[in-house]
Amino acid sequence: MFKERIHQVKFLVLFLIGTGSFLAGLLVLFQDWRYSHQAFRAEGTILSAKLAADGEKGYRWELKVRYWTQEGNLLEVPVQSSDSTQYKEGMTLGLLIDPKDPRRARVNNTWELWGPSLLALGVGGLMLGYLFL
Repeated sequence: MFKERIHQVKFLVLFLIGTGSFLAGLLVLFQDWRYSHQAFRAEGTILSAKLAADGEKGYRWELKVRYWTQEGNLLEVPVQSSDSTQYKEGMTLGLLIDPKDPRRARVNNTWELWGPSLLALGVGGLMLGYLFL
């Protein structure tokens, strides 16, 4: 009886975490897909790359990037990155610029854009696959 109860609780916990992770991954994937299709693309030059405090979350990499807007204005904006080791000062990189706010930009590469959502989908899928296969 006790082992059966533990098995049921384990199943429920894995099911809830797996389903939550999978659904969160789908939501973020959709948001990223929509953003990537609405944003305009630009080439930017990295002015600096540094590790910045992110409040209670810890630290994150912040790139200071200069790029030309569609209107022809030169902007310097902070851009968050999950890994700045691949980015060096003076390097050119592709950006996705928010059309509603040109001061909001994201790095346009596969991992920066799709990595977190695909990771959440994968973890959720593995958990659900473990339960049902």
